[in-house]
Amino acid sequence: GLAGLGFFGQRLYKTPAPKMQKAMEDRQLARESEQRLNEFMAQLRNQPTVDLSAKNLGDEGFSYIVDSLSFNERCIAADFSKNGIGEAGGTQLAQALNSNMALQNLIMDTNALGDEGAGALASALAGSSQVRTLGLASNNISDVGAKALAEMLKTNTILESLELNGNVIDIDGITAISDALKVNTSLKKLNISDNYLGEEGAKILAQALREN
Repeated sequence: GLAGLGFFGQRLYKTPAPKMQKAMEDRQLARESEQRLNEFMAQLRNQPTVDLSAKNLGDEGFSYIVDSLSFNERCIAADFSKNGIGEAGGTQLAQALNSNMALQNLIMDTNALGDEGAGALASALAGSSQVRTLGLASNNISDVGAKALAEMLKTNTILESLELNGNVIDIDGITAISDALKVNTSLKKLNISDNYLGEEGAKILAQALREN
């Protein structure tokens, strides 16, 4: 009987061990992840040029580190491309840009900002932002996002380069951007390849370029 009880107790003792080990491993991974994100934040705070492309940040990781750009006067160029950043991350970035007067080059290519994320960034750049180069290639931006960016271009006098290639902008979006080009005086480079302009869109853009 005692032998049986001992065996049963031994089973009870061993059963939770894998779960405990898994919990310990998860905590270790969480600590390592936090340490990694803190290192990224330190780069944003202390380096003028930061390349954080393809770091698998996602919305959660990006939202954690992007606050480092708020009131930051050190970083002037940041690349966050290929990080799976969506609407939530784009909105958090826009909030940081509202209080950043130093960043001049911002690359967000190959993410998932969509129309909402693009709209949030457009609102931030319509203010007193100093961003001169904005990369939004391959972000699933449609006519809705393009219209928001067009409204920004009507008032922005700082932005010089806008990358919108590889999105899903159609005739309504290019019409809005073309109308903005008629009044914009700062933009020097616009990339809209791999969208859906077609013949009609090309004609509309050509007419705008006569006035730009």
